[in-house]
Amino acid sequence: MSRPDFDAFYRKTVESTLRAALRVSRDRHVALDATQDAYVVMLERWDLHAMRSLDANHRYVIGIAVKKVATWYRAQSRFEPAELDHGGDEPGYDRILDDLAVLSRVRALIDRQPRRRREVAALRFLAGWTYREIARWLDMNESTVGSHTKEMVDQLRPLITELTNTTKRGEPS
Repeated sequence: MSRPDFDAFYRKTVESTLRAALRVSRDRHVALDATQDAYVVMLERWDLHAMRSLDANHRYVIGIAVKKVATWYRAQSRFEPAELDHGGDEPGYDRILDDLAVLSRVRALIDRQPRRRREVAALRFLAGWTYREIARWLDMNESTVGSHTKEMVDQLRPLITELTNTTKRGEPS
């Protein structure tokens, strides 16, 4: 396939790739940057991927975009609660701090997992992929994806229980 084929691939897939990046980041600028970077990587590797199906290439570029979003958040330390001197009286301020604390704890739990389980967790919980989609993308059995997902849920359950027994800003109830 040639460069025009890449252009057609880009036009057919860019919107859904951006939507996937937005589901993971919820920040349009981060999602746009990650999507753009993912297509740059894909273009550089196009000669190796041009003969694969549209669906396979689309999943590949979505995977790159999701990883780019995660890398950006790690680099920005977005999962750590910020020490803010302003906004304490604003509606929703405590909720934002609580959400950041939860994200930090969940991210730390995911980061401690083996590589394959981290990949499954990111695609299942952050990107919303099905077991079948993850299995095809990571080249593993659906039952293995289910096992990794169940293990993550089992590990998240005590954390969720602890967090639901906590009042605002991390003070025990």
